Amino acid sequence: MKAIVVTDQSAGAAGMKLVERPEPRAAINDVVVEVHAAGFVNTELEWPRIDGVRSP
Repeated sequence: MKAIVVTDQSAGAAGMKLVERPEPRAAINDVVVEVHAAGFVNTELEWPRIDGVRSP
């Protein structure tokens, strides 16, 4: 499967790489969910967080 791996948090998007990873296996009482698509709205970064930490 493909995964985005953060190699350098201070580099922002440049610190991320698209890599191949093995398919995860479900342990007892776990499930694996296959995601076909996901979205992100840039204003989500402006939403308040309970813990006050915001690191995109």
